[in-house]
Formats: sequence, C-alpha cells, structure tokens
Amino acid sequence: MANRSQKLTQLIKQVAELMESGSIDDVDSVNQHLKNVLKENRKSLKGPGVQGGMQARMDLEQSHKTTERLTSEHLDQIIERFRAYETRDDLKLYINKTVERKAELESIARRLRLPMTKSDDVEVLVEKIIDATIGYKLRSRAIRGD
Repeated sequence: MANRSQKLTQLIKQVAELMESGSIDDVDSVNQHLKNVLKENRKSLKGPGVQGGMQARMDLEQSHKTTERLTSEHLDQIIERFRAYETRDDLKLYINKTVERKAELESIARRLRLPMTKSDDVEVLVEKIIDATIGYKLRSRAIRGD
C-alpha cells in the first residue's frame, strides 16, 4: 500500500513538473496516453473496480426504480462485491463512488446487522461497513504478519 502511495505521489509530481515546463503538445500527448491506459485497464478488469462499481451502481439504481428499498438479493450482491476488496482505502473509494445516499448505506448496514444510531453520519456508516466486510481479513493478516 505504501508503495502504491509513493508511486502515486511520484506520478503527481511528474505531471506537475510537466505542466509547469512542458509544451501543450507534451501535455496532450501524456493525456492521450493516460486515456488509452485507462481504457485498456477497464477492459481487463474482472473483479471489483470500475466494472464492479458500475454494476453496483446499476443494482442500486434498479432497486430505486422498482421499490425505493434495496432488496435482500441486491444487498447480498453488493456486500459480496465489498468483500472482494483487499484494502480499506480501495473499498472506501468504491463505496464513495457507488453508494450515493445515506439511506443506501443504512440498508447495507442493517443487512450486515450492524448497530447504528441516528447520529451516525455517512463516514461512520462507511467505516462500520468496511470493518464488517473486510476488517477481519485485514486484522488476521496483521496478526500473521502478512
């Protein structure tokens, strides 16, 4: 994870340097290259990520069109997608991109049988959901030293 953060930081610094010193053609060239890389990555994704995020969003939107409440089946599918993630940060990003309403988070938390209070805000609910879905894996790895 630290390695990923370091690489992202390095990339951002390089882009900033290019923006300051490079010509507009250089910026356009890098921009086009990044678009191509993203397009290829989206095609190759199989599990959680861009495609999984789109599917979760479609599941949520479909449930709102039909009943305004998420069905147990939809909730179970969404929770299974959550469990496929390996890091808290990735899952948090995924949840923030796919779950738009607090009511959806509350439905997911209820399905996971998590204790909630009225004062729980979106951030608290997200953290509770992350802990309930992948927190045990992360704690186990930390104990084993993986």
